[in-house]
Amino acid sequence: MAQTPTVYRWDDPGAPQTGNCTYSELVNIIDKCLVTGYGDKSPLGWVKELNDPLTCSYKNLGSGHSVVFSSSTGLDDDKGVRVQSAYNIIDVDNLEKTGWKQAFKVFEDGNTSWVIVGTDRSFYCFFCYDGSYSMPNTHHQTGFFVGDLSNAIIGDSANFVAICSFISENSSPENITVSSAYGTNIMFLNYAEQHEFDGAKIYDVDGGAEFSLYVPHELPFRAESPIPTKNTIPSNTLTKIYLFHKEYSSGFDRDGIPIVESTISPAVRGSLPGLNSTLVGHPESMVWPATVNYGDNYLLLKAVNNAPNRLVLNIEVWDD
Repeated sequence: MAQTPTVYRWDDPGAPQTGNCTYSELVNIIDKCLVTGYGDKSPLGWVKELNDPLTCSYKNLGSGHSVVFSSSTGLDDDKGVRVQSAYNIIDVDNLEKTGWKQAFKVFEDGNTSWVIVGTDRSFYCFFCYDGSYSMPNTHHQTGFFVGDLSNAIIGDSANFVAICSFISENSSPENITVSSAYGTNIMFLNYAEQHEFDGAKIYDVDGGAEFSLYVPHELPFRAESPIPTKNTIPSNTLTKIYLFHKEYSSGFDRDGIPIVESTISPAVRGSLPGLNSTLVGHPESMVWPATVNYGDNYLLLKAVNNAPNRLVLNIEVWDD
């Protein structure tokens, strides 16, 4: 059944702020959106599990799997927050079937304008510079996805993922600066070449311990093109972003079955809820967080390069 996402923003009445961008301040923002709510905004309804000073976790109401947030340095500082999916959580030192341990970082007086869009199953989190979308491409922007994939295979026991970036596996944010590592977020999908994707770590459908790497399908017409000068676009197309097996054309599953025929390591695993790539890019004169209307309203994601941005997130309805 389709779901209606809720949009949370830093400029909502009573919204928590980034402050000094420490671990506790950033996780507090996520906590308010997922569990406790703020102002007149109700939370998404996730369940908090771990609640240690420098590690916490949240379980969704779909697959029942979890995301773990932890300080990248083991201190309550501004050096970044690690993000990792887990099939099951026994305690802080005992996580079952984990995904890559990636990370995000927010800089004081930098990418502090946050937007979270989600349901009780999945959410996107963005920390971006406010203002024009034409801001220099070397300014650090953050964007990641956590939750169940849409359009997944019925009975898939491992369709829960946590993805900060498709172009890295485990990542360390401690030494990156406000003008570096700007591609290590999901917005890099706007321009990444297929060979640059390392892929998301997703376990077999039947609950087995084996996993495969899944990458976004080849986004159409990705080459740079002139940026529109008007704030309206006469026509456009929307293409869902599916994850497909990195070796779908030549690989085999654990039983020796070709990936294109496999039911345990299938060629296509599902799509990122609500996220689409458009044929035509969007004007850089728009101001973050801008919305565009293609029948439904869509949040225009921040660009992290000089190409016109074609990534839009539906903020009205998501596929199941």
